[in-house]
Amino acid sequence: MEPCKGMVFDNPEDAQTFYTRYARRVGFGIRKNHKRLSQSDKLLIGVDYTFSREEQPKQSNEGKTKSSKTNQSETKIGCKAMMSVSLRREEEKWVVTRFVTYHNHELYTPRTTSLLRGHRKITPAQKNLINVLNESGIPATKIMSVLSHGSGGESNVGCALIDVQNHIGNKRRELLKEGDAQRMHNYFMECQSKNPGFVYSIQLDDNNRMGNFFWANTRSRLAYQYFGDVVTFDATYLTNHYSMPFVPFTGVNHHHQSVMFGCALLVNETTSSYVWLLRTWLEAMFGRASSWIPAYLRSMFCAGMSTTQRSESMNKFFKGFVRSSTFVSDFVHQYEKAIDARYFKEKEKDLKTKNTKPVLKTCYKIEADAANVYTRKLFMMFQEELFSSQKYTSSKHCQDGVKKCYRVMLMGKEKPVYEVVLDPIEKNAICSCHMFEFVGILCRHILAFFVKKSLVSSLPQQYILQRWTINAKSRALQENVDELKQEDSQISSTLRINNLLIQFLEVVEEGQKSQRKHDYLALALRKTHSELLDLDDETIEKQPQHSGHQLSNMPVTLLDPPHVSSKGRPKSLRLKHPMESQSGKKRKCSICKQTGHIKTSCSLHKQAS
Repeated sequence: MEPCKGMVFDNPEDAQTFYTRYARRVGFGIRKNHKRLSQSDKLLIGVDYTFSREEQPKQSNEGKTKSSKTNQSETKIGCKAMMSVSLRREEEKWVVTRFVTYHNHELYTPRTTSLLRGHRKITPAQKNLINVLNESGIPATKIMSVLSHGSGGESNVGCALIDVQNHIGNKRRELLKEGDAQRMHNYFMECQSKNPGFVYSIQLDDNNRMGNFFWANTRSRLAYQYFGDVVTFDATYLTNHYSMPFVPFTGVNHHHQSVMFGCALLVNETTSSYVWLLRTWLEAMFGRASSWIPAYLRSMFCAGMSTTQRSESMNKFFKGFVRSSTFVSDFVHQYEKAIDARYFKEKEKDLKTKNTKPVLKTCYKIEADAANVYTRKLFMMFQEELFSSQKYTSSKHCQDGVKKCYRVMLMGKEKPVYEVVLDPIEKNAICSCHMFEFVGILCRHILAFFVKKSLVSSLPQQYILQRWTINAKSRALQENVDELKQEDSQISSTLRINNLLIQFLEVVEEGQKSQRKHDYLALALRKTHSELLDLDDETIEKQPQHSGHQLSNMPVTLLDPPHVSSKGRPKSLRLKHPMESQSGKKRKCSICKQTGHIKTSCSLHKQAS
């Protein structure tokens, strides 16, 4: 329908919706230009809806356009197309009192009209998708590409990139209106209410500003009980809005993957901060302390983990989730997603180990025994040592009582030489490479001696560490940590959404096969949507509230830590070579050939001019 004078609407919103649809169909954009209020009670009695480029640029005395922004003046062409509605008080209705159809410009096509500001709108479904993608760290430009792909082209999206950016900005401002630190604290309390095994601790300064804080979820605390024999943490990762050092507590699981035991953000790296952190960490892990190792650690069990190697690996991993501009409240959310990603990889390895059989490379029974007890990753490491042991030869060197010392080296090589000390009664061997003590699996040098001397027919039990086996998580734990194994049976809102989306995608796939199926599905969805809106929310089962445990008492309001402003590229902490520290060749004036100035400031150049 086309608007006409005398058309009646229940309210001005209906009138605007009607005129907007008309304008989009015809090919122009609109905006709300003018409101009229009554003199007595200042109530709205009239609204004018005009063409979005209606205003004519104002001219100065010199004939130039007056505008602080040139772009705005160029978009105004003075088109008078409009629709005006006024309130009829006796009926409480809104009536069209004026309608102008003439346009002094070329009308747009339907594809172009959808890009005009008055016709752009983000639907609720698009907002949900934008929020999910933004929380996953996807930038606005790529989010727009996803929306365009799902809509069949940018002209069908219904919004522009600037609208997506504005929505993300408004969402962020809404989330941070209570403060970054307070939002993080609320998130921690919400986690505790859903899962009593979640713990956190926050330090405050004298002004109730957030200082150092630590947190660990249930899975991290449980993983520590299985694989807490080796722990490393490193504070070299500075990635957040306040330049607070990120300190992850990292270990190694039975698949030789990095596993997180908890983490902290520190305001500084003073002794008091680390004392607080380690005491809090010890309390969170049920008082179970990881002894400090000496500087020379090859003979100590470290699960094959060197501090710098694991730390650099975890730093690279977290770069995919956080940036230097990340707020702490966003940081804890992204950390949980990183934890989920790590545990998903562990589940994949569990499934591969239990449902596939490794390929054996030798005929030794010791290899078959290792394949039955080790996880796939550890078996491959053991298999590599066993296969390589066939290239080594051994010779007796000396004897001390019952213990015998042998020299092991590559065939045809005189160096390097490894010494293996054997106790034939206990069938125990120690190699000078200390691989078993450091990693937890037998080295090729001991295996070469065992296999070629036929000292063992199967893998000795004393060389099987349970932490590397398939059943690493089957051993009994302490009584005070048994409650951590009880998983929450309640389904989270995110899981409910995912379940519905999977089912809905299957229905949509079937509904798009023909026009008849499409129409039937559209009608069924409208009916289902109406029924859902009529459901009473009070009948929905409420989530049970748990009395969570926290490691420190907090005030009602928590203030943000001081913001660390940064400008430009941060200074590099890399140690420079002495040649780099030397000053470079100084620039000379092209006129007088002297240093300290250039041609434009040279006195000879000025005299010559």
